[in-house]
Amino acid sequence: MHGLSPAQFNIIATVGGQPGLSQQELSQKLLVTQGNSSQLLLHLERRGLIERRAAGKEKLLSLTPSGQALFDDLVPAHEDWLVEQFAALNTQEQAELAVWLRRLERTHR
Repeated sequence: MHGLSPAQFNIIATVGGQPGLSQQELSQKLLVTQGNSSQLLLHLERRGLIERRAAGKEKLLSLTPSGQALFDDLVPAHEDWLVEQFAALNTQEQAELAVWLRRLERTHR
């Protein structure tokens, strides 16, 4: 997928969908350590896809124009794929799955 690991794709998708996140917020959303996200961000910065801007003591994340182009290319196709996968479930099953996923998300905060 354009030479991105699944973890790198998750960062591109998350930052592209929520520009201005701090590295700490990103780590919390992705359920990874700040050290792990720091290494992933460094790699994406070197590829010219992500940039960090100082904002007080924090650094806020955003996509570069190249990163935004990659986001615009990859994320809609990924969302279409997800819709296809969940189409195997009826409406009630999808609603039940959403409840379970929210419960799991709350336990990892």
